[in-house]
Amino acid sequence: MAEENTATADDIAPTVPFALYDPEQYDSELARYSTDRLGRTVDPTAGFAESLSNKLSQDYPDNPSFINYSGLKDGTAGFFEMKKADGTPLFPTLAAQTPAQRAMTDSTIITTFIRDMQGQPIKSGTRMDGFKRKVVGGLAALPVGYAAVSGTNALLQANPLTAIPVTPLQWTARVLGPLASGATAAYAAMEGGNYLTEKL
Repeated sequence: MAEENTATADDIAPTVPFALYDPEQYDSELARYSTDRLGRTVDPTAGFAESLSNKLSQDYPDNPSFINYSGLKDGTAGFFEMKKADGTPLFPTLAAQTPAQRAMTDSTIITTFIRDMQGQPIKSGTRMDGFKRKVVGGLAALPVGYAAVSGTNALLQANPLTAIPVTPLQWTARVLGPLASGATAAYAAMEGGNYLTEKL
Protein backbone atom coordinates (compact mmCIF):
# COMPACT_ATOMS: atom_id res chain seq x y z
CA MET A 1 0.00 0.00 0.00
CA ALA A 2 1.46 3.40 -1.01
CA GLU A 3 2.23 5.88 1.70
CA GLU A 4 0.22 9.05 1.64
CA ASN A 5 1.96 12.38 1.10
CA THR A 6 2.30 13.57 4.71
CA ALA A 7 4.00 16.90 4.03
CA THR A 8 1.59 19.79 4.40
CA ALA A 9 1.58 23.18 2.74
CA ASP A 10 2.67 24.73 6.04
CA ASP A 11 5.72 22.43 6.16
CA ILE A 12 6.77 23.34 2.63
CA ALA A 13 5.73 26.96 2.08
CA PRO A 14 8.40 28.77 4.15
CA THR A 15 11.18 27.50 1.87
CA VAL A 16 9.67 27.62 -1.61
CA PRO A 17 8.91 30.26 -4.22
CA PHE A 18 5.44 31.71 -3.86
CA ALA A 19 3.00 34.22 -5.28
CA LEU A 20 1.53 37.00 -3.16
CA TYR A 21 -2.21 37.59 -3.29
CA ASP A 22 -4.36 39.98 -1.32
CA PRO A 23 -7.94 38.84 -0.61
CA GLU A 24 -9.38 40.76 -3.57
CA GLN A 25 -6.84 39.28 -6.01
CA TYR A 26 -7.43 35.79 -4.64
CA ASP A 27 -11.21 36.14 -4.98
CA SER A 28 -10.74 37.53 -8.49
CA GLU A 29 -8.63 34.55 -9.55
CA LEU A 30 -11.19 32.12 -8.15
CA ALA A 31 -13.95 33.92 -10.00
CA ARG A 32 -11.91 33.89 -13.21
CA TYR A 33 -11.70 30.09 -13.23
CA SER A 34 -15.17 29.39 -11.79
CA THR A 35 -16.96 29.22 -15.14
CA ASP A 36 -16.13 27.30 -18.29
CA ARG A 37 -16.32 28.56 -21.88
CA LEU A 38 -20.03 27.76 -21.97
CA GLY A 39 -20.71 29.83 -18.86
CA ARG A 40 -21.30 26.82 -16.60
CA THR A 41 -20.16 26.91 -12.98
CA VAL A 42 -17.11 24.70 -12.39
CA ASP A 43 -14.63 24.03 -9.60
CA PRO A 44 -11.91 26.67 -10.10
CA THR A 45 -9.04 24.77 -8.43
CA ALA A 46 -7.67 23.06 -11.55
CA GLY A 47 -7.55 26.21 -13.68
CA PHE A 48 -6.18 28.29 -10.83
CA ALA A 49 -3.51 25.70 -9.90
CA GLU A 50 -2.36 25.35 -13.51
CA SER A 51 -2.16 29.12 -13.99
CA LEU A 52 -0.24 29.53 -10.74
CA SER A 53 2.22 26.74 -11.65
CA ASN A 54 2.84 28.26 -15.07
CA LYS A 55 3.41 31.67 -13.52
CA LEU A 56 5.94 30.30 -11.02
CA SER A 57 7.75 28.25 -13.67
CA GLN A 58 8.59 31.48 -15.50
CA ASP A 59 10.99 32.28 -12.63
CA TYR A 60 13.07 29.23 -13.65
CA PRO A 61 13.59 29.59 -17.42
CA ASP A 62 16.73 27.41 -17.30
CA ASN A 63 14.94 24.62 -15.41
CA PRO A 64 11.37 24.31 -16.73
CA SER A 65 10.82 21.03 -14.90
CA PHE A 66 11.57 22.57 -11.49
CA ILE A 67 7.99 23.81 -10.98
CA ASN A 68 5.36 23.02 -13.56
CA TYR A 69 1.77 21.90 -13.33
CA SER A 70 2.14 18.40 -14.72
CA GLY A 71 5.28 17.75 -12.62
CA LEU A 72 3.59 18.87 -9.40
CA LYS A 73 0.50 16.78 -10.21
CA ASP A 74 2.46 13.59 -10.95
CA GLY A 75 5.21 14.13 -8.36
CA THR A 76 8.09 14.45 -10.83
CA ALA A 77 8.81 18.20 -10.52
CA GLY A 78 12.38 19.07 -9.54
CA PHE A 79 10.92 21.03 -6.64
CA PHE A 80 10.44 17.78 -4.69
CA GLU A 81 14.18 17.08 -4.91
CA MET A 82 15.40 20.48 -3.59
CA LYS A 83 18.57 20.20 -1.56
CA LYS A 84 20.15 22.24 1.22
CA ALA A 85 23.63 23.73 0.86
CA ASP A 86 25.11 20.58 2.41
CA GLY A 87 23.43 18.39 -0.23
CA THR A 88 20.81 16.82 2.03
CA PRO A 89 17.17 16.91 0.91
CA LEU A 90 15.30 20.07 1.87
CA PHE A 91 12.12 17.99 2.20
CA PRO A 92 13.28 14.56 3.43
CA THR A 93 9.74 13.16 3.58
CA LEU A 94 9.00 14.13 -0.01
CA ALA A 95 12.43 13.08 -1.31
CA ALA A 96 11.96 9.61 0.19
CA GLN A 97 8.58 9.10 -1.46
CA THR A 98 7.89 7.88 -4.98
CA PRO A 99 6.46 10.42 -7.44
CA ALA A 100 3.00 8.84 -7.10
CA GLN A 101 3.15 9.20 -3.30
CA ARG A 102 4.10 12.88 -3.33
CA ALA A 103 1.88 14.01 -6.20
CA MET A 104 -0.03 17.18 -5.30
CA THR A 105 -3.70 17.91 -5.69
CA ASP A 106 -4.81 21.20 -7.21
CA SER A 107 -5.81 22.47 -3.76
CA THR A 108 -2.40 21.55 -2.33
CA ILE A 109 -0.63 23.40 -5.15
CA ILE A 110 -2.67 26.50 -4.35
CA THR A 111 -2.16 26.37 -0.59
CA THR A 112 1.56 25.60 -0.97
CA PHE A 113 2.53 28.30 -3.44
CA ILE A 114 0.29 31.24 -2.47
CA ARG A 115 0.83 33.55 0.47
CA ASP A 116 -1.15 36.50 1.70
CA MET A 117 0.31 40.00 1.87
CA GLN A 118 1.70 39.26 5.35
CA GLY A 119 3.70 36.35 3.93
CA GLN A 120 1.50 33.67 5.50
CA PRO A 121 0.42 30.64 3.46
CA ILE A 122 -3.20 30.71 2.35
CA LYS A 123 -5.10 28.32 4.57
CA SER A 124 -7.44 25.80 3.00
CA GLY A 125 -10.99 25.97 4.25
CA THR A 126 -11.48 29.65 3.51
CA ARG A 127 -12.59 31.08 0.17
CA MET A 128 -11.93 27.92 -1.84
CA ASP A 129 -14.07 25.72 0.38
CA GLY A 130 -16.72 28.42 0.53
CA PHE A 131 -16.85 28.43 -3.25
CA LYS A 132 -17.06 24.62 -3.43
CA ARG A 133 -20.01 24.64 -1.04
CA LYS A 134 -21.90 26.93 -3.42
CA VAL A 135 -21.16 24.87 -6.54
CA VAL A 136 -23.57 22.03 -5.66
CA GLY A 137 -26.47 24.38 -5.05
CA GLY A 138 -25.70 26.31 -8.21
CA LEU A 139 -25.54 23.17 -10.33
CA ALA A 140 -28.82 21.90 -8.87
CA ALA A 141 -30.63 25.18 -9.54
CA LEU A 142 -30.25 25.23 -13.32
CA PRO A 143 -32.00 21.99 -14.34
CA VAL A 144 -34.68 22.33 -11.67
CA GLY A 145 -35.44 25.91 -12.72
CA TYR A 146 -35.59 24.90 -16.37
CA ALA A 147 -37.91 21.99 -15.59
CA ALA A 148 -40.24 24.28 -13.63
CA VAL A 149 -40.37 26.85 -16.45
CA SER A 150 -41.09 24.12 -19.02
CA GLY A 151 -43.74 22.48 -16.84
CA THR A 152 -45.53 25.73 -16.08
CA ASN A 153 -45.46 26.73 -19.73
CA ALA A 154 -46.94 23.34 -20.74
CA LEU A 155 -49.74 23.71 -18.17
CA LEU A 156 -50.55 27.22 -19.36
CA GLN A 157 -50.56 26.03 -22.97
CA ALA A 158 -53.02 23.24 -22.07
CA ASN A 159 -55.38 25.66 -20.32
CA PRO A 160 -57.90 27.10 -22.80
CA LEU A 161 -57.95 30.41 -20.92
CA THR A 162 -54.21 30.98 -21.39
CA ALA A 163 -53.35 28.85 -24.44
CA ILE A 164 -53.61 31.82 -26.80
CA PRO A 165 -53.18 34.98 -24.78
CA VAL A 166 -55.36 37.84 -25.94
CA THR A 167 -55.94 40.06 -22.92
CA PRO A 168 -53.19 41.74 -20.87
CA LEU A 169 -54.04 39.43 -17.95
CA GLN A 170 -53.50 36.35 -20.14
CA TRP A 171 -50.21 37.75 -21.45
CA THR A 172 -49.08 38.42 -17.89
CA ALA A 173 -49.94 34.87 -16.83
CA ARG A 174 -48.08 33.38 -19.83
CA VAL A 175 -44.94 35.44 -19.23
CA LEU A 176 -44.73 35.77 -15.45
CA GLY A 177 -46.08 32.31 -14.59
CA PRO A 178 -43.11 30.34 -15.98
CA LEU A 179 -40.62 32.95 -14.77
CA ALA A 180 -41.98 32.93 -11.24
CA SER A 181 -42.18 29.15 -11.02
CA GLY A 182 -38.70 28.73 -12.50
CA ALA A 183 -37.14 31.24 -10.12
CA THR A 184 -38.89 29.71 -7.11
CA ALA A 185 -37.87 26.17 -8.02
CA ALA A 186 -34.29 27.18 -8.81
CA TYR A 187 -33.95 28.99 -5.49
CA ALA A 188 -35.38 26.02 -3.60
CA ALA A 189 -32.99 23.64 -5.39
CA MET A 190 -30.03 25.91 -4.71
CA GLU A 191 -30.86 26.15 -1.02
CA GLY A 192 -31.42 22.39 -0.85
CA GLY A 193 -28.06 21.74 -2.53
CA ASN A 194 -26.30 24.14 -0.18
CA TYR A 195 -27.97 22.49 2.83
CA LEU A 196 -26.93 19.01 1.73
CA THR A 197 -23.35 20.17 1.06
CA GLU A 198 -23.13 21.66 4.54
CA LYS A 199 -24.41 18.41 6.10
CA LEU A 200 -22.01 16.14 4.17
